[in-house]
Amino acid sequence: MVNPLRSLFDLDTFSMKASYIKKTFEIQGFGAANWFLSIAIERDRNAGKLWLNQRAYIEKIVKRYHLEHGKKASTPLLKDVTLAKNEGQATPGQIHEYQQKVGSVLYAAVTTRPDIAFATSKLAQSLKNPSRLHLEQVDRLICYLRDTKDLSIEYDGTHTHEFSHMTAAEANMIG
Repeated sequence: MVNPLRSLFDLDTFSMKASYIKKTFEIQGFGAANWFLSIAIERDRNAGKLWLNQRAYIEKIVKRYHLEHGKKASTPLLKDVTLAKNEGQATPGQIHEYQQKVGSVLYAAVTTRPDIAFATSKLAQSLKNPSRLHLEQVDRLICYLRDTKDLSIEYDGTHTHEFSHMTAAEANMIG
């Protein structure tokens, strides 16, 4: 079976595909990527390190939701907060705003900010009817991102494990 992702890591295959694309489309080279899907890519090739961060994306959502001057937050959620089901009914506007905010932080959680994954998951459980506390906590989470926007994921090349993720096509062939 041929792994369709293997060509991403095979220089000869990549060069052949890049050559074809350059002949077919008007493009300006395949230089080192600095941005990918709102993720900044920083490198130190001599040290063999690569960092991924979403500083600009976080600044954008902070501004979008007018939380530039929100309360400082040193943790994603308050320690003793219980996000119980809303006994009342949120307005359609509150629901929409909450869904927008949770969606914004969810993107950061699944790409470069695993530190907010638990908080985001808890907040996402009330997308249909958030309470006032849910609305406060999603704002707190965005303020936490604002206050920790310089955190990055670092890859240092010390792991020697071969790429082993299975594609959906391969999974379908097995099962």
